[in-house]
Amino acid sequence: MEVKDSDGAPDRKEPPLIEGFRPLGSRFGLDTKADKKVAVPQLPKHGMREVQRAFSETSLRDVRNPTIMRDISMPFSQGSIYDGQAGVYGQSSVYRNTVFRSVSLGPGFTDPRIDESIIPKPEVQSFRAMHLKAAPPPEPPGGYLEKSTTFHTSIDPQVAMHHIGQILKELDVDFTEKPEKYKYKCEAFSKGSRIPFWIQIFSHESKYAVEMQRRSGDCIEFSRIYNSFMRKCSQCGICSMDLCPSFRAPDVQEGMCFEMDDDQLETTLKPLLEMAGSEYLDMKSSAISAFCELSSGKSVVDWTARNIDDYIKLFEDLLKSKAREPLWAAVSTIANLSTRKDLCEKFNKSSCVSSLVQMTQIDSAHVVREACKALKNIATFCKKMKPISFVVRLNFLHTVGKNATVSVNDIRPLLKSKDARVRQHAEALREMLYV
Repeated sequence: MEVKDSDGAPDRKEPPLIEGFRPLGSRFGLDTKADKKVAVPQLPKHGMREVQRAFSETSLRDVRNPTIMRDISMPFSQGSIYDGQAGVYGQSSVYRNTVFRSVSLGPGFTDPRIDESIIPKPEVQSFRAMHLKAAPPPEPPGGYLEKSTTFHTSIDPQVAMHHIGQILKELDVDFTEKPEKYKYKCEAFSKGSRIPFWIQIFSHESKYAVEMQRRSGDCIEFSRIYNSFMRKCSQCGICSMDLCPSFRAPDVQEGMCFEMDDDQLETTLKPLLEMAGSEYLDMKSSAISAFCELSSGKSVVDWTARNIDDYIKLFEDLLKSKAREPLWAAVSTIANLSTRKDLCEKFNKSSCVSSLVQMTQIDSAHVVREACKALKNIATFCKKMKPISFVVRLNFLHTVGKNATVSVNDIRPLLKSKDARVRQHAEALREMLYV
């Protein structure tokens, strides 16, 4: 179709109208013929683009027919935004080549009708397989190693980790193993105080380095633990015997039994118990830790039994302490003092036993172990009492102290503990109470 000017000369040729397209203007994109687009044919009602729009705006699953449609591919154009109109006629298309996308119309792995046998399952490696493929030990942070508590070895680090775990069990040390880091986080309890330390294997120029690092606690007691650890490592072949100290300090039990006369007991124990009732945490912790260590002597236990009426309230408060430092020493003190019948009677009639029952459920292995030991000792003496005192044993069974109870539910988790000493005390406690 030709369009003529007023002089009759042909102006230009307009492109023919094609069904499904709209001319949007001149070749420069200016819509100068807007008045001519009134009668432009529109897209068919059920054209290709209407189908694409239906697929993009509606669910891919037919509600009426739940049969899953598979292997359907639709041509979705790339590089343009669909606005229901065709591209500009006479210009080079801005569309890229047609890309066929596979539209998955099947159910996912969470669909209840899917067959579980076709779901790919991840490979689960055993602990031994992971252990054999473990990465080498890490380098020491900053290249720094503790000179006084580090030794070098050429033994395989995995074998060394196994031996170290066995040694820590022999030393009665509570520990948590992190095999991926070749590290042990340890806790030792000596003289009523906690001594946390780490043992870790590092890669070093001398093959491997085993470092034992004290985190806090008594330096002298840590030195004793380190010397014992080194002697056992030399016996396992992890280190040379030359690294072990030639002088061995005597154990506390071998050196002194804390047996004192009456004057020494009065001038030593009474101030300690007064400081244990202080409002200052550091003074309270140090005092009860010292008393805990002294309570391993028979004379100290006898003195405490004679004066228990003056200090039973102090022991109740210490067992309810929210701070862990005095709590560790207090529970060990009760375990040491529960070797006398008269002291067990006092503990049974107070709230000490109910506090001990609650301590069996906390996350400290030392506290759980000492609480079980104290409960076992108290139950043992209650069972051996004369018939006139049998009511005390019934009180222990049902309403211990101030409305506390000892039930099978309290003892059952202790019977499954990883700690052999906890299992032993729990078994004895169950026999004393329910047999």
